[in-house]
Amino acid sequence: MADAATGQTCDLQVDQEAALVEQQRPLVGFSANERLEGEETPGRSRSLRSSIGLAVASIAVLGLLAGRRSLLSSENENALLQRYQISCHTVVPGEVCHHHIKWAKEHGIYEHPEWYFQIPNASLNNLQTSLLQPTSGNLEFQQLLHEKHLGNCPRPCPNGQDPSAGPGYCLSAPVGSKCYERMQWVFRYGIFKYPSWYPGINILSSMHDVQKELHRKKEAECTFPCEEDADPTWVLPSSLDGTGVCDAKAPIPLQLASPTWTLLGLESLTCFKALKEKGFVTDSAHKDERNWCWVGLKEYGCHNHLYDPMTWPEMTMSAVMNGAVVPTAFSPLVGGPVCDRQELGGKVDWSWEEKRHARDWFRQTVQVYVLSLPSSVERRATASSCFAKLGIEFEFVDGVDMRQPWALQSAKNEGLVPQRYDLNLARRIHDDPAQHMADGGDIVGTLGCAAGHFRAQRRGLMKQKAQQKPISMVLEDDACGNEDFIEKLWRLVTEELPCDWQAVSLYSRCPFGRCISPHLTRVQPDTNEPAWRCHHGVNYGMQGTLYKLDQVEALQQVWQSVVFDEKRPHCADVDVALASISDQVAYYAVPASQSPSFLRELPEGSDRFDINKAA
Repeated sequence: MADAATGQTCDLQVDQEAALVEQQRPLVGFSANERLEGEETPGRSRSLRSSIGLAVASIAVLGLLAGRRSLLSSENENALLQRYQISCHTVVPGEVCHHHIKWAKEHGIYEHPEWYFQIPNASLNNLQTSLLQPTSGNLEFQQLLHEKHLGNCPRPCPNGQDPSAGPGYCLSAPVGSKCYERMQWVFRYGIFKYPSWYPGINILSSMHDVQKELHRKKEAECTFPCEEDADPTWVLPSSLDGTGVCDAKAPIPLQLASPTWTLLGLESLTCFKALKEKGFVTDSAHKDERNWCWVGLKEYGCHNHLYDPMTWPEMTMSAVMNGAVVPTAFSPLVGGPVCDRQELGGKVDWSWEEKRHARDWFRQTVQVYVLSLPSSVERRATASSCFAKLGIEFEFVDGVDMRQPWALQSAKNEGLVPQRYDLNLARRIHDDPAQHMADGGDIVGTLGCAAGHFRAQRRGLMKQKAQQKPISMVLEDDACGNEDFIEKLWRLVTEELPCDWQAVSLYSRCPFGRCISPHLTRVQPDTNEPAWRCHHGVNYGMQGTLYKLDQVEALQQVWQSVVFDEKRPHCADVDVALASISDQVAYYAVPASQSPSFLRELPEGSDRFDINKAA
């Protein structure tokens, strides 16, 4: 989780919302005891759909509810693949997908045969299913994993005929490959430390551009990349009537129970033993009575892949193959096929009219603040360069450095920290071995992070009424908008965002809650984790957050009391605290699996972490 906070009424009737839920139910919204997509639950008959077919059907429902005709609902898979230029590639030993195929054939098919339904290439209106066997070929397993969006598996080529030797062959580097790791290094470090090595790449370049350059330079076995995925939900042009701070047609989500993972028998003990063998926990932690399978899934599925645009099914498979968790059908993000998909962050061919309309809306509606320590000269220079390239005006807001002897009292006087807050008490509880937090150093960096965010959120309220804009956007100084940031933000707010919103994270890692539209989740508290831990471990990220200005004071009134609760030091992480109260405030988020989406995180490190360690 990166930090720069220290450096850094339109209601719908309930029955309308219920109708939306019911219309989505055959497609999305699996409960905790239902199977992963493509499985059958005992005693319940439901059609099996391929991942692409399921996603297309989900989008069609959402489109019809919005009064739009979906262009995708009657197309078969081949037409979809052709439309979105999805290439084929038959994997070979050494590739990440091949490792997943090997595990599925040697372990998964025996332990959970019900997972392995093959869906033939057929019209969406005439799906048939058959069960894969251990003797089934690699191509059949690759096709199934591809359909389930698991294992970073590309679509296999027909009859295994791979066009890799012919002209026009392309393959976008899968997560975990040698080329992917090099791309990450170039993007996060190379272009900053060795810019002369990559003259055609800069902070606004896409991963597609980076792979293309590495292919040209013949580095890391990088193939020529395929065309960047297009976002299939925004293929229809905008009506150009998007104004204001929300979509008045978007249903207000119901207050539903958080996704819950109910373990059976000795499953939690099995997971605890696995985590102990890995050195992640010790015997003393067992008394905490946590859901250790969920702990393992988060740590080895998501926390180990914070910089990879992976979906929850992919992260679950990673954790299972790592031996950290028992195989599970638990879905931390209900309705995942609607919004937990990488291509939903893909490119959009904006028209000139859409670009002009979006920029007019942005200038009139959004005020941008970048949170940064005054001493962070290089970080400020990088942020300035990024937003200058995007044509976005912004103001720096000074972060709070709690290492200064006067900083805490000054923050209290400013109203950023409650006057009753006892730092010494918070430190004692933070250092208690039962909290498992001592390895992170002190707490002052985390407290400064929170105080800085509260200051930035209030900055718009300090302006005269005539200068105020209805939306405040707070960015950390290691976040940079992608090339079409303004256009995507305009369409997100005016065509998807429900009007009850108070805060929206534009980059949420380990998203937890429910998909409510193609680009948004309604965040929910992770009640699988105890309250004393502040339901910690999901919805990480404050790199870029929207706030409805007239809701800031009400939001902070609830939020601050949780952040500065000395007895719950895990709540001092400002993003964790916000997620923990998402049943009390209207908090939405864009899943980080969508790529490249809105934001990217620059390799500036974490001031919060550095200050905690140095204090």
